[in-house]
Amino acid sequence: MPEFTKETRDASPAHFLIRIESFSLLSKHGIKEYESREFVAGDYKWHKSEKEGNHVSVYLAMAGTSSLPVDWEVNAVFSIFLYNQILDNYLCFRGFLVDDNCVFGAEVFVIKSQRVVECVSLRKVPVPYKRDWKISGFSELGNVWISEEFTAGDHKWNVELYPDGDIREKGRNVSVFLRCVDSKSFAPDEKLIIFASPPAASHSETYSIWFTSSATNWGWSEFIPIAEMRKGFIVDDCCFLEIDISVQAVVRNAPYPNSN
Repeated sequence: MPEFTKETRDASPAHFLIRIESFSLLSKHGIKEYESREFVAGDYKWHKSEKEGNHVSVYLAMAGTSSLPVDWEVNAVFSIFLYNQILDNYLCFRGFLVDDNCVFGAEVFVIKSQRVVECVSLRKVPVPYKRDWKISGFSELGNVWISEEFTAGDHKWNVELYPDGDIREKGRNVSVFLRCVDSKSFAPDEKLIIFASPPAASHSETYSIWFTSSATNWGWSEFIPIAEMRKGFIVDDCCFLEIDISVQAVVRNAPYPNSN
């Protein structure tokens, strides 16, 4: 077991800070591990991860190691910090929660790089947002039907339905996708996670999905076979579509109030 020394200081970590809001909701939402965005220190990329169980575990890991040469080795001197929100200082390897929020930080090598700050906001969602549609004239929808935009968890969404399948399932399966309209304008490191119950044609599971600026939609190319869709799910050329959404957490860039 490695030996560590504990240090209390006023200056905040130089390289990375992460604020986790509503910390207790991590386990309630089934998020057992959170991996931060990458940050640069000593000309290498790093990231942190937190795991919750009976104890909170914090790890520092190098990112992008596949590009390093064979038999690479990096000697690092680093510290993991936890912000004491009552005393307004930083302590290694001890946890502090105030109003269900906590702040972790990290330093690697020499304190010289610009600090990266991200905020993880977990949401209390007692009742999922439900949205349903009656889709008339199913046989005349064309290549794709796109719902009107709706708002759930302070973000805009729509649903895309391909009656004859998307490009991968053309003529075989109906395809359905949920799109986060707002995510196309997210910063590179911003993201949000939702729990979603899909339209109930042939799926009953609840899914947990991250949306980013590069992953703006999610769903099923093979949602239901076209032949099966026509057996009871389409009546008088109409079908009904319903989805449940809960936005559980949002990760964003955020200034940190401590100016040290």
